[in-house]
Order: sequence, then C-alpha cells, then structure tokens
Amino acid sequence: AIEWARDRGATVARLVIEDWNSASIGHVERLGFRKVSDWMMAERGVGDSSPVPEGNGGQRVRGAERLRPAPGAEADPAFMSWQRSPLARAARGLFPPRGWRWRALEVDDLRESARASEFLTGRPGWAIGGVSNDTFEVRWVETSPDDAYDLARSLVDAASDHPVERLEAKLVDVDWLTQAFRRVGCKLSGLHVFERANTRPIE
Repeated sequence: AIEWARDRGATVARLVIEDWNSASIGHVERLGFRKVSDWMMAERGVGDSSPVPEGNGGQRVRGAERLRPAPGAEADPAFMSWQRSPLARAARGLFPPRGWRWRALEVDDLRESARASEFLTGRPGWAIGGVSNDTFEVRWVETSPDDAYDLARSLVDAASDHPVERLEAKLVDVDWLTQAFRRVGCKLSGLHVFERANTRPIE
C-alpha cells in the first residue's frame, strides 16, 4: 500500500495504531515509521444511552454554555488561535478529517465545516463536530485549560440535541483536555500517529 501511494506521488505515509497494539507498533517502527503525536479516543453514551447521574431525579443537567454553528468568518480567528496553542503543538498540526486518517489542518477545513454547519463555536472555544450514523463525531477542538471542561460539557449537550446514541471525540493527548472529557463521563483509549517519508522503497 505504501509503495502504491508513493508511485502515485505521496511523499508522506501516515497511520494510526491503538496504544495496546504493541505488535503493530513494533512492525511499523521496523519499517521506518516514527511516532509523531499521541491522541485519545473519548467515547460516551448520549440520549437514551447516556449514563444516569446520581441525584437530580436521574436527569443530566445541561451546561450553561451552549455551542452554535459558527459562520465561515470565524474560520481565520479560530485557525490562528489553534496555531498558537499547545494543542496544535502536541498534534504536530494534524487532525482527523474523517475516519482513521490524519493530515495537516488547513483553514479551509474550518470553512468547509462551517458550510456543513459542523463548525461550532461558543464562549469555551471552537469545535468541528457532526452526526455520522448513530454517532456525534468530534474531530477537532480549540480551547484553553480553563475552558476545556465547559467545552466538553457543551459538546455532550450538542450531541444530545441529535438522535444519536453516542459521542465520539478524537483528542490530541494533552492532559488538561483529556481530563476534561473524562470528567464529563467519557471512556478514553489511546492512539498513536506514526509517519515516515514515502520517498524510498520499503526494505
């Protein structure tokens, strides 16, 4: 597959492996891949599948902060904020546009998400998130340590506004961000992003 991609002009090969899969990690390292960033998959049920909290009559209380679709005009400030943030540094500028592939985030990704009403904004920050089958998928966030919990809680609320069964967020593994999603009831599992220059044959 790597040679096929190289023959068609790809200069970088990139893949993602769960942190428990030591056999695959060892294999790709022997092929010359190096780990470039660590991520977490955060998952939790929403709606009828949501964990029932103690107290409040078994009802989850919505957060005070609400997210709304952001206009395309917010793409540039959101992108500039993210470029200067610890999240972009830890991510090495990467994000997962769809599924299990990672590439460099571009401001046009935010503009395209705005056109699809998947670019969300609120006082705690910005996010890209939308419905895919029975899941509300969050693929990018920009926030601060002080606002991360409020953003995570707002994303749970946003997911609950749709007929989905679960929230799934791919998060760069920065402690204060992943802890915020753990606080809102998410189960976390680790992911590693590997890459190698795709300019030479596999030995």
